[in-house]
Amino acid sequence: MPERFEQYDVFAEFTAGYVYKGVRSGAESFRLEWVAGAVAPISGYSADEILKLGGWMPLIHPDDRPTVAAHLLDMLPGDRKTIKFRIVNRQQEVRWVSEKNRCEAGAAAGELVLFGAVTDVTEQAQEEEERKRYQAMLYQNQKMELVGRLASGVAHEINNPVTGLVNCAQLLINRNAVSEEHQPILHRIIREGDRIAAIVQSLLFFSRDSGEGRGVFPVQDLLVDVLQICSNQLAKEGVDLQLDVPKAAIPINVNPQQFDQVLLNLISNAQYALQERCQTVAGEKVLKIAVEHVPGDSGDLCRIRVEDNGTGIPAALLEKLGQPFVTTKPAGVGTGLGLSISQDIVRRHGGELRISSREGAFTEVIIELPLMAADD
Repeated sequence: MPERFEQYDVFAEFTAGYVYKGVRSGAESFRLEWVAGAVAPISGYSADEILKLGGWMPLIHPDDRPTVAAHLLDMLPGDRKTIKFRIVNRQQEVRWVSEKNRCEAGAAAGELVLFGAVTDVTEQAQEEEERKRYQAMLYQNQKMELVGRLASGVAHEINNPVTGLVNCAQLLINRNAVSEEHQPILHRIIREGDRIAAIVQSLLFFSRDSGEGRGVFPVQDLLVDVLQICSNQLAKEGVDLQLDVPKAAIPINVNPQQFDQVLLNLISNAQYALQERCQTVAGEKVLKIAVEHVPGDSGDLCRIRVEDNGTGIPAALLEKLGQPFVTTKPAGVGTGLGLSISQDIVRRHGGELRISSREGAFTEVIIELPLMAADD
């Protein structure tokens, strides 16, 4: 390191970040000349090790490397820019850093000198992510309440005429008032009327308080009740159901009917995805359901994991799932309310429902609910 930077190197040991100087000639990448400051606390590597690596690029998260490389190559004399990106430190931990850069013309023709000051902003990034997640959850809750109030206000006006249509169609059938050729039309009217009534009933869920009817039950017993309903159909469709459930009871405080509704909805969605995939891709249809006791900072949790190797969910649709009337199924097959209701049920029970998926590969849904102590 040049002598004029030695004093700064001593001072930089007391700072929360580090600084560096790099040089670039022509179209080549910036070559690191020196680095000083809190390099080891942030990256896990010493300054000498960073210099031997040839710079920061090997440490930058693979997903962020193109962005950082473009940022550096765009720097021109007089530019001052800031960029935030992730690095993977020696301990394989992902850290967020903020880097401020200044570019100057070098001594040689075509040479550029880049100065950088890097600060670890992992905590701020995590807080920002948590804030965004909380805002998204708050926005979703507000939408659910709005849907509930809207449904409550119009349910009567919708149900009365629909009931009249269904009853009239049924009366015509009972009296044989139409020819056999037109009987299917009346049956179609009844089916669609019942479907409208079911949608209204689903929407009304969002306007109700689900605090009643709760009790403490071992999650294993609740899962058994659900599987008694759907296991035969799963076997009939050739689905390999794989269970990973501990013997020790895991008690949760839930409304059992609503809890069953959530699990049945998730299993039904997985069943549909598996059936759709087998029409185009040969292979085993696997549905995994796992239950575990997870220690948490704010109390222990019961984690339920439902995973299938079905069609998966497109990335563009994944972030919208949970909103009313958003569905992966074609029109007439799904209403887009099942997952919205499931998320709302879990939320009202003090839990969280998360979805991860890759199109054409898998979908995994995780439910986490507060674990009840034995004496609760």
